[in-house]
Amino acid sequence: MTVQSHESTAAAEGAQDLAPVLLAGPSAEAMDGRIRVVVSTHLGEPWGGIATLYDDLFRSRFADSLQVFYVDNHPGEFSCSQAGRISQGNFGSTLRYYGNLVTSLRQVKPQVVHIATAWGVSFFKQSIAMVLARALGARVVLAPHCSYATLLQGNRLWRAYSRLILRRCNGLIALSREWLAIKEWLPGCLVEYLPNSIDLKPYRDLPRPRDGGGDRVVRMLLLGHIGRDKGSFDMVEAARQLTRLVPTVPWQIEFRGEALHSGGPEEVQKLIDEYALGDRVHIRPPVYAADKVACLANTDLFVLPSYHEGMPISLIEAMAAGIPVVATHVGGISDLIVDGENGLLVAPGQPGALAAALARLIEDAEGRTRMGLAGRLRALERHDLDARVPDLVRFHERVAAGVGQREVPRGLTGGD
Repeated sequence: MTVQSHESTAAAEGAQDLAPVLLAGPSAEAMDGRIRVVVSTHLGEPWGGIATLYDDLFRSRFADSLQVFYVDNHPGEFSCSQAGRISQGNFGSTLRYYGNLVTSLRQVKPQVVHIATAWGVSFFKQSIAMVLARALGARVVLAPHCSYATLLQGNRLWRAYSRLILRRCNGLIALSREWLAIKEWLPGCLVEYLPNSIDLKPYRDLPRPRDGGGDRVVRMLLLGHIGRDKGSFDMVEAARQLTRLVPTVPWQIEFRGEALHSGGPEEVQKLIDEYALGDRVHIRPPVYAADKVACLANTDLFVLPSYHEGMPISLIEAMAAGIPVVATHVGGISDLIVDGENGLLVAPGQPGALAAALARLIEDAEGRTRMGLAGRLRALERHDLDARVPDLVRFHERVAAGVGQREVPRGLTGGD
Protein backbone atom coordinates (compact mmCIF):
# COMPACT_ATOMS: atom_id res chain seq x y z
CA MET A 1 0.00 0.00 0.00
CA THR A 2 1.31 3.41 -0.96
CA VAL A 3 1.25 6.40 1.36
CA GLN A 4 1.05 9.89 -0.08
CA SER A 5 1.26 13.32 1.45
CA HIS A 6 -1.57 15.77 1.79
CA GLU A 7 -0.47 18.68 -0.37
CA SER A 8 -3.56 19.55 -2.42
CA THR A 9 -7.11 20.60 -1.70
CA ALA A 10 -8.38 17.71 -3.80
CA ALA A 11 -7.09 15.38 -1.11
CA ALA A 12 -9.47 16.71 1.50
CA GLU A 13 -12.36 16.96 -0.95
CA GLY A 14 -12.03 13.36 -2.05
CA ALA A 15 -10.74 11.74 1.12
CA GLN A 16 -13.73 9.45 1.49
CA ASP A 17 -13.06 7.98 -1.97
CA LEU A 18 -9.40 7.15 -1.37
CA ALA A 19 -7.63 4.21 0.19
CA PRO A 20 -7.40 4.61 3.96
CA VAL A 21 -3.79 5.80 4.19
CA LEU A 22 -3.69 7.53 0.84
CA LEU A 23 -4.03 11.17 -0.10
CA ALA A 24 -3.14 13.01 -3.28
CA GLY A 25 0.34 14.45 -3.59
CA PRO A 26 3.96 13.38 -4.09
CA SER A 27 4.78 9.84 -3.07
CA ALA A 28 6.45 9.05 0.21
CA GLU A 29 9.73 8.44 -1.60
CA ALA A 30 9.88 12.07 -2.74
CA MET A 31 11.23 13.29 0.61
CA ASP A 32 12.69 16.76 1.15
CA GLY A 33 14.00 18.69 4.13
CA ARG A 34 10.63 19.31 5.75
CA ILE A 35 9.53 17.50 8.90
CA ARG A 36 7.47 14.41 8.09
CA VAL A 37 4.24 14.27 10.09
CA VAL A 38 1.67 11.48 9.96
CA VAL A 39 -1.73 12.79 11.08
CA SER A 40 -4.23 10.29 12.44
CA THR A 41 -7.76 11.67 12.29
CA HIS A 42 -10.96 11.29 10.28
CA LEU A 43 -12.13 13.22 7.23
CA GLY A 44 -15.48 13.03 5.49
CA GLU A 45 -18.90 12.14 6.78
CA PRO A 46 -19.99 12.37 9.46
CA TRP A 47 -18.61 15.91 9.41
CA GLY A 48 -18.24 16.61 13.10
CA GLY A 49 -16.05 19.32 14.57
CA ILE A 50 -12.84 17.27 14.38
CA ALA A 51 -13.34 16.41 10.70
CA THR A 52 -14.09 20.05 9.90
CA LEU A 53 -11.03 21.23 11.80
CA TYR A 54 -8.61 18.89 10.04
CA ASP A 55 -10.16 19.44 6.62
CA ASP A 56 -9.39 23.15 7.05
CA LEU A 57 -5.92 22.36 8.39
CA PHE A 58 -5.03 20.14 5.45
CA ARG A 59 -6.10 22.86 3.03
CA SER A 60 -3.91 25.45 4.77
CA ARG A 61 -0.20 26.28 4.61
CA PHE A 62 0.34 23.61 7.28
CA ALA A 63 0.54 21.00 4.50
CA ASP A 64 3.07 23.13 2.60
CA SER A 65 5.33 23.88 5.56
CA LEU A 66 5.53 20.23 6.64
CA GLN A 67 5.26 16.94 4.79
CA VAL A 68 1.86 15.85 6.00
CA PHE A 69 0.54 12.31 5.61
CA TYR A 70 -2.96 11.19 6.52
CA VAL A 71 -4.22 8.01 8.15
CA ASP A 72 -7.98 7.62 8.60
CA ASN A 73 -8.51 6.57 12.21
CA HIS A 74 -11.93 5.10 11.41
CA PRO A 75 -11.88 3.56 7.91
CA GLY A 76 -15.28 2.41 6.71
CA GLU A 77 -18.77 3.87 6.85
CA PHE A 78 -20.07 4.84 10.28
CA SER A 79 -22.25 7.37 12.03
CA CYS A 80 -21.44 9.43 15.12
CA SER A 81 -23.69 7.23 17.25
CA GLN A 82 -21.79 4.13 16.06
CA ALA A 83 -18.30 5.56 16.45
CA GLY A 84 -18.04 5.32 20.23
CA ARG A 85 -19.59 1.87 20.58
CA ILE A 86 -17.89 -1.45 21.16
CA SER A 87 -19.08 -3.60 18.26
CA GLN A 88 -17.82 -6.16 15.78
CA GLY A 89 -17.86 -3.58 12.99
CA ASN A 90 -15.89 -1.05 15.01
CA PHE A 91 -13.44 -3.76 16.09
CA GLY A 92 -12.71 -4.65 12.47
CA SER A 93 -12.39 -0.98 11.53
CA THR A 94 -9.96 -0.45 14.41
CA LEU A 95 -7.77 -3.35 13.31
CA ARG A 96 -7.65 -1.91 9.76
CA TYR A 97 -6.69 1.45 11.22
CA TYR A 98 -3.79 -0.04 13.20
CA GLY A 99 -2.61 -1.90 10.12
CA ASN A 100 -2.73 1.27 8.01
CA LEU A 101 -0.93 3.23 10.69
CA VAL A 102 1.91 0.70 10.92
CA THR A 103 2.17 0.65 7.12
CA SER A 104 2.44 4.43 6.99
CA LEU A 105 5.06 4.46 9.75
CA ARG A 106 7.21 1.95 7.89
CA GLN A 107 6.88 3.70 4.54
CA VAL A 108 7.06 7.34 5.60
CA LYS A 109 9.41 7.05 8.59
CA PRO A 110 7.92 10.18 10.16
CA GLN A 111 9.59 12.23 12.83
CA VAL A 112 6.19 12.98 14.38
CA VAL A 113 2.83 11.23 14.56
CA HIS A 114 -0.05 13.59 15.36
CA ILE A 115 -3.00 11.74 16.92
CA ALA A 116 -6.42 13.34 17.34
CA THR A 117 -8.60 11.81 20.03
CA ALA A 118 -11.84 12.32 21.90
CA TRP A 119 -12.62 10.75 25.28
CA GLY A 120 -13.77 7.30 26.41
CA VAL A 121 -13.52 4.52 23.80
CA SER A 122 -11.82 6.92 21.38
CA PHE A 123 -9.03 7.61 23.85
CA PHE A 124 -8.47 3.92 24.51
CA LYS A 125 -8.30 3.25 20.77
CA GLN A 126 -5.83 6.07 20.19
CA SER A 127 -3.73 5.02 23.19
CA ILE A 128 -2.86 1.81 21.32
CA ALA A 129 -1.98 3.89 18.26
CA MET A 130 0.31 5.99 20.42
CA VAL A 131 2.08 2.91 21.75
CA LEU A 132 2.54 1.60 18.18
CA ALA A 133 3.97 4.92 17.02
CA ARG A 134 6.41 5.12 19.92
CA ALA A 135 7.44 1.49 19.45
CA LEU A 136 8.32 2.23 15.82
CA GLY A 137 10.47 5.18 16.82
CA ALA A 138 8.26 8.21 16.14
CA ARG A 139 7.59 11.05 18.52
CA VAL A 140 3.92 11.55 19.30
CA VAL A 141 1.80 14.71 19.44
CA LEU A 142 -1.55 14.16 21.11
CA ALA A 143 -4.47 16.50 20.36
CA PRO A 144 -7.32 15.74 22.81
CA HIS A 145 -10.56 17.18 21.44
CA CYS A 146 -12.48 16.93 24.67
CA SER A 147 -12.62 18.40 28.13
CA TYR A 148 -9.65 17.76 30.42
CA ALA A 149 -11.99 16.84 33.28
CA THR A 150 -14.02 14.48 31.08
CA LEU A 151 -11.03 12.58 29.76
CA LEU A 152 -9.85 11.80 33.27
CA GLN A 153 -13.25 10.94 34.73
CA GLY A 154 -14.04 7.35 35.67
CA ASN A 155 -12.78 4.85 38.20
CA ARG A 156 -9.30 4.78 39.68
CA LEU A 157 -8.04 2.18 37.20
CA TRP A 158 -9.14 4.23 34.18
CA ARG A 159 -7.61 7.42 35.57
CA ALA A 160 -4.33 5.60 36.21
CA TYR A 161 -4.36 4.20 32.67
CA SER A 162 -5.12 7.61 31.16
CA ARG A 163 -2.26 9.23 33.01
CA LEU A 164 0.11 6.42 32.03
CA ILE A 165 -0.74 6.91 28.35
CA LEU A 166 -0.56 10.69 28.50
CA ARG A 167 2.95 10.43 29.94
CA ARG A 168 3.99 8.59 26.77
CA CYS A 169 3.32 11.53 24.47
CA ASN A 170 6.12 13.93 23.50
CA GLY A 171 3.87 16.87 22.76
CA LEU A 172 0.35 17.77 23.76
CA ILE A 173 -1.79 20.45 22.13
CA ALA A 174 -3.83 22.21 24.79
CA LEU A 175 -6.91 23.32 22.89
CA SER A 176 -8.29 25.14 25.93
CA ARG A 177 -6.71 26.72 28.99
CA GLU A 178 -8.03 24.03 31.33
CA TRP A 179 -5.60 21.59 29.66
CA LEU A 180 -2.60 23.65 30.81
CA ALA A 181 -3.02 22.06 34.26
CA ILE A 182 -1.60 18.88 32.76
CA LYS A 183 1.88 20.42 32.70
CA GLU A 184 2.26 19.68 36.41
CA TRP A 185 2.37 15.92 35.91
CA LEU A 186 3.76 15.58 32.37
CA PRO A 187 7.48 16.21 32.80
CA GLY A 188 9.36 15.88 29.55
CA CYS A 189 6.29 16.62 27.43
CA LEU A 190 6.01 19.81 25.41
CA VAL A 191 2.57 21.29 26.24
CA GLU A 192 1.43 24.38 24.36
CA TYR A 193 -1.84 26.31 24.28
CA LEU A 194 -2.93 26.22 20.64
CA PRO A 195 -6.70 26.84 20.57
CA ASN A 196 -8.81 25.53 17.73
CA SER A 197 -8.82 27.75 14.66
CA ILE A 198 -10.65 27.44 11.36
CA ASP A 199 -10.83 28.93 7.88
CA LEU A 200 -12.89 32.05 8.56
CA LYS A 201 -13.27 33.21 4.97
CA PRO A 202 -16.75 31.66 4.39
CA TYR A 203 -18.14 33.60 7.37
CA ARG A 204 -16.55 37.03 7.04
CA ASP A 205 -19.19 38.60 4.82
CA LEU A 206 -22.36 37.21 6.38
CA PRO A 207 -24.60 40.20 7.20
CA ARG A 208 -25.34 41.03 10.84
CA PRO A 209 -28.02 41.40 11.92
CA ARG A 210 -29.42 38.90 9.47
CA ASP A 211 -31.54 40.16 6.60
CA GLY A 212 -34.88 38.72 7.63
CA GLY A 213 -37.01 41.07 5.53
CA GLY A 214 -40.45 41.06 7.08
CA ASP A 215 -39.60 38.00 9.19
CA ARG A 216 -39.44 39.16 12.81
CA VAL A 217 -39.05 35.63 14.18
CA VAL A 218 -35.95 35.19 16.35
CA ARG A 219 -34.32 32.05 15.00
CA MET A 220 -32.22 29.94 17.36
CA LEU A 221 -29.89 27.16 16.20
CA LEU A 222 -28.30 24.15 17.85
CA LEU A 223 -25.71 22.77 15.44
CA GLY A 224 -24.16 19.38 16.19
CA HIS A 225 -24.99 16.11 17.88
CA ILE A 226 -28.40 15.54 19.45
CA GLY A 227 -28.46 13.80 22.81
CA ARG A 228 -28.38 14.16 26.57
CA ASP A 229 -24.69 15.11 26.87
CA LYS A 230 -25.28 17.98 24.44
CA GLY A 231 -28.09 19.35 26.59
CA SER A 232 -30.78 18.64 23.98
CA PHE A 233 -33.40 17.73 26.59
CA ASP A 234 -32.52 20.83 28.63
CA MET A 235 -33.10 22.88 25.48
CA VAL A 236 -36.60 21.47 25.01
CA GLU A 237 -37.44 22.13 28.67
CA ALA A 238 -36.08 25.67 28.27
CA ALA A 239 -38.29 26.09 25.20
CA ARG A 240 -41.32 25.08 27.25
CA GLN A 241 -40.45 27.80 29.75
CA LEU A 242 -39.84 30.34 26.97
CA THR A 243 -43.49 30.11 25.92
CA ARG A 244 -44.27 31.75 29.27
CA LEU A 245 -41.20 34.02 29.55
CA VAL A 246 -41.47 35.52 26.06
CA PRO A 247 -45.16 35.76 25.17
CA THR A 248 -44.93 38.58 22.60
CA VAL A 249 -41.77 38.09 20.48
CA PRO A 250 -42.09 35.17 18.01
CA TRP A 251 -39.22 32.65 18.09
CA GLN A 252 -38.19 29.31 16.59
CA ILE A 253 -35.63 26.69 17.65
CA GLU A 254 -33.92 24.38 15.18
CA PHE A 255 -31.78 21.36 15.97
CA ARG A 256 -29.40 20.50 13.12
CA GLY A 257 -27.46 17.28 13.62
CA GLU A 258 -27.46 13.55 14.10
CA ALA A 259 -27.63 11.24 17.08
CA LEU A 260 -24.88 11.39 19.66
CA HIS A 261 -26.17 8.03 20.88
CA SER A 262 -28.67 5.74 19.18
CA GLY A 263 -32.25 6.96 19.61
CA GLY A 264 -31.32 10.46 20.80
CA PRO A 265 -33.28 12.49 18.21
CA GLU A 266 -36.34 10.26 18.62
CA GLU A 267 -36.32 10.79 22.38
CA VAL A 268 -35.94 14.54 21.97
CA GLN A 269 -38.80 14.59 19.44
CA LYS A 270 -40.97 12.67 21.88
CA LEU A 271 -40.41 15.39 24.50
CA ILE A 272 -41.15 18.09 21.92
CA ASP A 273 -44.46 16.39 21.16
CA GLU A 274 -45.25 15.89 24.85
CA TYR A 275 -44.81 19.63 25.46
CA ALA A 276 -46.80 20.50 22.30
CA LEU A 277 -43.86 22.52 20.92
CA GLY A 278 -43.99 21.15 17.38
CA ASP A 279 -44.80 24.55 15.88
CA ARG A 280 -41.75 26.17 17.52
CA VAL A 281 -39.05 23.48 17.91
CA HIS A 282 -37.84 21.43 14.95
CA ILE A 283 -35.29 18.67 14.38
CA ARG A 284 -33.66 18.85 10.93
CA PRO A 285 -30.94 16.81 9.19
CA PRO A 286 -27.31 17.90 9.66
CA VAL A 287 -25.86 20.49 7.29
CA TYR A 288 -22.33 20.75 5.94
CA ALA A 289 -20.15 23.15 3.96
CA ALA A 290 -22.12 25.82 2.05
CA ASP A 291 -25.43 24.59 3.47
CA LYS A 292 -24.09 25.10 6.99
CA VAL A 293 -22.96 28.64 6.16
CA ALA A 294 -26.41 29.40 4.75
CA CYS A 295 -28.01 28.01 7.89
CA LEU A 296 -25.84 30.26 10.08
CA ALA A 297 -26.70 33.24 7.89
CA ASN A 298 -30.36 32.70 8.80
CA THR A 299 -29.69 32.43 12.55
CA ASP A 300 -30.14 35.11 15.23
CA LEU A 301 -28.98 33.20 18.30
CA PHE A 302 -26.70 30.17 18.64
CA VAL A 303 -27.21 27.76 21.56
CA LEU A 304 -24.90 25.08 22.99
CA PRO A 305 -26.11 23.72 26.36
CA SER A 306 -23.56 20.86 26.59
CA TYR A 307 -22.49 19.06 29.75
CA HIS A 308 -18.88 18.82 28.55
CA GLU A 309 -16.89 20.19 25.62
CA GLY A 310 -13.36 20.66 24.40
CA MET A 311 -13.25 23.78 22.23
CA PRO A 312 -16.31 23.48 19.97
CA ILE A 313 -15.77 24.25 16.29
CA SER A 314 -19.47 25.09 15.98
CA LEU A 315 -19.06 27.96 18.45
CA ILE A 316 -16.13 29.39 16.49
CA GLU A 317 -18.22 29.17 13.32
CA ALA A 318 -21.13 30.93 15.01
CA MET A 319 -18.84 33.65 16.35
CA ALA A 320 -17.27 34.14 12.92
CA ALA A 321 -20.77 34.45 11.47
CA GLY A 322 -21.49 37.26 13.94
CA ILE A 323 -24.05 35.35 15.97
CA PRO A 324 -24.38 35.84 19.75
CA VAL A 325 -24.14 32.65 21.80
CA VAL A 326 -25.86 31.20 24.83
CA ALA A 327 -23.82 28.25 26.11
CA THR A 328 -22.85 26.36 29.23
CA HIS A 329 -19.76 27.18 31.24
CA VAL A 330 -17.88 23.91 30.58
CA GLY A 331 -14.54 22.87 29.07
CA GLY A 332 -13.08 25.34 26.62
CA ILE A 333 -16.31 27.26 26.06
CA SER A 334 -15.20 29.98 28.46
CA ASP A 335 -12.10 30.47 26.27
CA LEU A 336 -14.49 31.44 23.47
CA ILE A 337 -17.41 33.16 25.17
CA VAL A 338 -16.97 36.10 27.55
CA ASP A 339 -20.18 36.36 29.53
CA GLY A 340 -22.00 39.57 28.62
CA GLU A 341 -19.55 40.46 25.83
CA ASN A 342 -20.16 38.05 22.96
CA GLY A 343 -22.76 35.83 24.60
CA LEU A 344 -24.18 34.54 27.86
CA LEU A 345 -22.93 31.59 29.93
CA VAL A 346 -25.06 29.41 32.20
CA ALA A 347 -24.43 26.32 34.32
CA PRO A 348 -25.01 22.94 32.63
CA GLY A 349 -28.15 21.03 33.50
CA GLN A 350 -30.09 24.18 34.43
CA PRO A 351 -32.88 24.63 31.87
CA GLY A 352 -34.39 27.47 33.92
CA ALA A 353 -31.18 29.49 33.72
CA LEU A 354 -30.89 28.61 30.02
CA ALA A 355 -34.43 29.82 29.37
CA ALA A 356 -33.79 33.08 31.24
CA ALA A 357 -30.63 33.79 29.21
CA LEU A 358 -32.40 33.04 25.95
CA ALA A 359 -35.35 35.22 26.92
CA ARG A 360 -33.00 38.10 27.68
CA LEU A 361 -31.49 38.02 24.19
CA ILE A 362 -34.70 37.21 22.34
CA GLU A 363 -36.11 40.49 23.66
CA ASP A 364 -32.92 42.51 23.09
CA ALA A 365 -32.25 42.86 19.35
CA GLU A 366 -29.60 45.54 19.89
CA GLY A 367 -27.83 43.37 22.44
CA ARG A 368 -27.80 40.46 19.98
CA THR A 369 -26.21 42.64 17.31
CA ARG A 370 -23.60 44.04 19.72
CA MET A 371 -22.63 40.62 21.08
CA GLY A 372 -22.61 39.08 17.62
CA LEU A 373 -20.19 41.66 16.28
CA ALA A 374 -17.99 41.27 19.38
CA GLY A 375 -17.90 37.52 18.77
CA ARG A 376 -16.90 37.99 15.14
CA LEU A 377 -14.06 40.29 16.16
CA ARG A 378 -12.89 37.77 18.77
CA ALA A 379 -12.93 34.95 16.20
CA LEU A 380 -10.92 37.04 13.74
CA GLU A 381 -8.36 37.98 16.37
CA ARG A 382 -7.92 34.60 18.06
CA HIS A 383 -9.21 31.76 15.87
CA ASP A 384 -8.10 32.50 12.32
CA LEU A 385 -6.35 29.39 10.98
CA ASP A 386 -4.10 31.39 8.64
CA ALA A 387 -2.64 33.15 11.69
CA ARG A 388 -2.45 29.92 13.74
CA VAL A 389 -0.59 27.76 11.20
CA PRO A 390 2.92 29.14 11.92
CA ASP A 391 2.49 28.28 15.62
CA LEU A 392 1.33 24.75 14.75
CA VAL A 393 4.25 24.25 12.37
CA ARG A 394 6.79 25.44 14.96
CA PHE A 395 5.25 23.21 17.61
CA HIS A 396 5.63 20.08 15.46
CA GLU A 397 9.18 21.08 14.52
CA ARG A 398 10.06 21.52 18.19
CA VAL A 399 8.61 18.11 19.05
CA ALA A 400 10.57 16.55 16.17
CA ALA A 401 13.73 18.17 17.52
CA GLY A 402 13.05 16.87 21.03
CA VAL A 403 12.74 20.31 22.61
CA GLY A 404 11.82 19.93 26.29
CA GLN A 405 11.48 16.18 25.96
CA ARG A 406 13.11 13.03 27.18
CA GLU A 407 15.13 11.06 24.64
CA VAL A 408 13.06 8.88 22.34
CA PRO A 409 14.48 5.48 21.33
CA ARG A 410 16.00 5.43 17.88
CA GLY A 411 13.89 3.59 15.38
CA LEU A 412 12.36 4.16 11.98
CA THR A 413 12.60 7.95 12.07
CA GLY A 414 15.47 8.40 9.66
CA GLY A 415 17.55 11.31 10.88
CA ASP A 416 16.38 11.08 14.53
